[in-house]
Amino acid sequence: MRIISGSLGGLRFTPPKGKFDTRPTTDLAREALFNILDHQYSLKSSRFLDLFGGWGGITFEAVSRGCKDSTVVDRHASCIRFIKDTAQKFKVEEYIHFVQSDVEQFLKYEMTPFDIIFADPPYRWPKLPILPKWIFDNGLLSPGGVLVVEHDAHTYLEHYPEFTHSKKYGHTVFSFFKCPV
Repeated sequence: MRIISGSLGGLRFTPPKGKFDTRPTTDLAREALFNILDHQYSLKSSRFLDLFGGWGGITFEAVSRGCKDSTVVDRHASCIRFIKDTAQKFKVEEYIHFVQSDVEQFLKYEMTPFDIIFADPPYRWPKLPILPKWIFDNGLLSPGGVLVVEHDAHTYLEHYPEFTHSKKYGHTVFSFFKCPV
């Protein structure tokens, strides 16, 4: 995996093969996503949450582009350990909060809302269709903030009133939601 742009742009890291059934967001899709986020939101002043963090590609891209307050959540200890080790290697660990937790449990905690939330659950996760509801019902997105859910073309999230649009990149779809101000 490589970091596309920013202060860490061009750096590569290699997650362990076959350890978990993770599906990293492709370079093409990650670049398109961050081009959108860079033009519409200030990553430098945003609280960023990466749910289902996997090996950390999204988190590292956010930090590389200036985010100083990023939280990554994954239930697998080895994923969190890998992200921590990579963050230390890249000397950016001070900008990342590491949480080993099941996402469903994590979303139940009361916390300060985030400005940008990215969620990349397994495409066949049965609770994916209600993930936006949990986030909005628990007040986890700040007013004017954006939620981006990565999913496949067979998942439909357009029925949420906060839904604004979606973008498709190959087999990957990003659905965007905006929290009312």
